[in-house]
Amino acid sequence: MRLAYQDIHVKGFAERGDDSTALIYGEQKRESFVSTLGWQVAGRIGNVRPFARVGFAFESRDDTRLVSASSVTLGGNYSIPTIKPDRDYVSYLLGASTEFGRVTGYITGSATSGRSNGNDYGVTIGARLPL
Repeated sequence: MRLAYQDIHVKGFAERGDDSTALIYGEQKRESFVSTLGWQVAGRIGNVRPFARVGFAFESRDDTRLVSASSVTLGGNYSIPTIKPDRDYVSYLLGASTEFGRVTGYITGSATSGRSNGNDYGVTIGARLPL
């Protein structure tokens, strides 16, 4: 089980310039609380350590919010809604790591399903070196 809380604040700011496309943005705030329940398996095959994880995520603070802006030179205000976060979705992770002396190399593939505005897919290749 994993719990993740985010309390994000972005201060308002103004773009530089005197053309009509320069905008002033209002302050933004977003809260998120995601509970994830899942399973993980790991093993060892020779020098390789494969693993897999699946998690069911539930977002309990999925409120729609607005972003407000106005033109630096023309005035007037407008607000547009942001994408509403999905209430629940599934995340997947599959990967393996191995040792190369003191360096650990790894590769992971990740994906989500059940997201209304598009799912995420990714591959990460990396190395860890102890300091």
